[in-house]
Amino acid sequence: MNETIMLEHRDLEDIVSQVWTSLMAQETANAAPWESVASDVVAAGVAISGCWNGWVVVETSQQGALDLASTLFDLPRDEIAPSDLADALGEVANIVGGSVKSTLTGTAELSLPSVEHGPSTIAGLSEASLQVHAAWQSHPLRISVLDDNSKSTKEQS
Repeated sequence: MNETIMLEHRDLEDIVSQVWTSLMAQETANAAPWESVASDVVAAGVAISGCWNGWVVVETSQQGALDLASTLFDLPRDEIAPSDLADALGEVANIVGGSVKSTLTGTAELSLPSVEHGPSTIAGLSEASLQVHAAWQSHPLRISVLDDNSKSTKEQS
């Protein structure tokens, strides 16, 4: 049975704000929705399965992902390897996904993060149930919660 997620837009905004404040010691700012998805976007997502099935996807620009990794790992940007970038954005998706999962009343599991460069196809879904647009250090952020009523059949690597 796929319960309805009771998360509201303000709840997701609070989760994003708390994650950025605790991990980066900086706040995010509200931002207008992206006009279009840039080709340099980096996306990380985690699947939630159980009492509710869906995805939590965190997207930013390549430069935003570099700054995020630099801040998380306390390394200069020029020392960030591609694997560091994926690890950092994946960890943020994991933390946001875990926070979303904690709002569910039933039992659910969180997948390992998937990371992609370019417009995200992680969830295999086009419409977000909830979406927060924010900015951090002038980089765009888009955090989406996608409801998968049919339970995604995408295989996790």
